[in-house]
Amino acid sequence: MSLFKQYPNQWIPLNTILNLRIAQYNTRISELREKGIFIENKTKVVDGVKHSWFKWTPITIEKTGQATFFKEGAVQDSHV
Repeated sequence: MSLFKQYPNQWIPLNTILNLRIAQYNTRISELREKGIFIENKTKVVDGVKHSWFKWTPITIEKTGQATFFKEGAVQDSHV
């Protein structure tokens, strides 16, 4: 999570995550998502090679179906 906190709202290449030598990175990301941490992923194929990126957006998904956004210390509620 510390890498995502260093680069909020920025796409982080999978290579950068793999360089951290995190065992089963996909499982770690799934665990963060299960805790309500909003992590997006995207993929793109370039010359037959698949590239992946991940991005943390500082919101927390609540069981009520609402998202809480954190901006400059303020908290807002918004429907997802």
